[in-house]
Amino acid sequence: MQPAETGRQGISVWRVLLSMAGVLFVVLLLLLSLRYTSLGRRVEAILLRLGWRPPSLIRRMIESSPSIPFSVRLEAGFHRLGLPVPVFLKRWVYYVNLSTTERSYLEINRALRRLGVSPGANATPAERAAALESLLPQVTTAVRNLLVEYQRGAYSPHHAHPQIARRAGMEIRKCSYRTLLSRWLAYFQRPVRREKYSGISSG
Repeated sequence: MQPAETGRQGISVWRVLLSMAGVLFVVLLLLLSLRYTSLGRRVEAILLRLGWRPPSLIRRMIESSPSIPFSVRLEAGFHRLGLPVPVFLKRWVYYVNLSTTERSYLEINRALRRLGVSPGANATPAERAAALESLLPQVTTAVRNLLVEYQRGAYSPHHAHPQIARRAGMEIRKCSYRTLLSRWLAYFQRPVRREKYSGISSG
């Protein structure tokens, strides 16, 4: 056997091993997600909606899932080891600890950034909502409903209505993505300007 053929076979073996390791890593992440996050319940809900019976593995993972979110447990592990907590993990923990209404309210900020507007750090919720209404007047009702529910939960003794906030947030997200897509399509469909070069003679 030639050395070149031996080298190629060695590279092929390593590729197979790396591929298998990648597949195992993805499977492990999926199992951890089913075990420690709400993904398992979402998968179960989708299967039930389709009329399928969820596998017993998913059922067992949901029943044995801890009440403490995975991101919080992971952050606690960093603290126990004396390691600095990554920024993305801090944001993840912050997001997990938010209520449904607060998470939905974040869609206003995300929609603004998605459309190229960065609200100031001192901007009030009402100012952010007004800025989004000027950009997307078609979701004015959704923005105002979401603002009312957010302010009710944050600044008043009354309870907010999470379902109203969630629906409003979903509408804002969908509309902002549609607007962004329309901008991209309009940009790529612009007619190409043909530059006229003078002083160049052919032949």
